[in-house]
Amino acid sequence: MNMASYVPSKVALKWRKQAVAMVIVALILGFIVGRATAREIVIMHDDLTPEVFTVLEGPELEVMLESVLGPEIVVISTVEDDLPMYEQPASTYDVDFVAGIIHEVNPSNTHETARCIANEIVYQMTCYEIDQYENMPYVLAMFYQESRFNPLAANPRSTARGVGQILMSMHGYKFENYEDWKDPAENIALSFRILMGNYNENLNLDTKWRRAFGAYCGNEASARNVLRHVDRFARLLN
Repeated sequence: MNMASYVPSKVALKWRKQAVAMVIVALILGFIVGRATAREIVIMHDDLTPEVFTVLEGPELEVMLESVLGPEIVVISTVEDDLPMYEQPASTYDVDFVAGIIHEVNPSNTHETARCIANEIVYQMTCYEIDQYENMPYVLAMFYQESRFNPLAANPRSTARGVGQILMSMHGYKFENYEDWKDPAENIALSFRILMGNYNENLNLDTKWRRAFGAYCGNEASARNVLRHVDRFARLLN
C-alpha cells in the first residue's frame, strides 16, 4: 500500500484513543506469554502524518484491534522480540497457594484445574489493580458461591454456566465461541469484566463488594450469600 495516498476513515480517527488502550492490553498479554512476536501498526491522520503502535501478534488481539479501528490497520513490519516472563507483583498471592485453597474446598477439581482457576483470578485482580490481600477473600467467596469452583457447573433453571455462572442468555455473545464458558480462564475473565462494571473502589470494603455482587448476581439476597463465605476464605488465606 502507498502510505502517502492512504486516508483514514472517520472511524479510525474517532477510535484512536482506544488503540492506545489496546496497546496496554497487548503489553500485559506479552508479560504473560513470556515470548511473543511484536507487530507495529500505523494509523495515518488527515495530514498524512503516521502514528505507530507496537502490539503483539495473535489472532485474538488482531480481532480486537480491527473491531476498534476498522480495516484501516496497516501492518508495516513484524519483528521478533523477547519479552520477559510474567512475574507476580509483590502484592499478589502465590498462585499455587490460592490453588491449594480452591482444591481444598472442592477436591473434585484436579490440581491442574485448581491452578488454572487460581492463576486467572490472580491475573485479573492484578490487571484491575485490586489489592489482593484485602479483597481476595471476597473474590474467592463469589466464585465459591456461584459454582464451588466447578468449571462445568450448569444451572438447570437458567442459562448460568461455568465457574462464574455467566448468564449465557445475556453475556454468551461475549465469548468468541459459545463453548468457551467451559474454559475456566475465559469464564473468569468475562466474570471480572461484568463484576468490575459495578465495582466502586471509593466505598468501604463490605459495601463495594455487596453492591458489585448484587449487580452481578442480580439481587441482594445472592450478594448476602456470597458475603457469608468471606470469613472462611479470609481464614484459609491467613
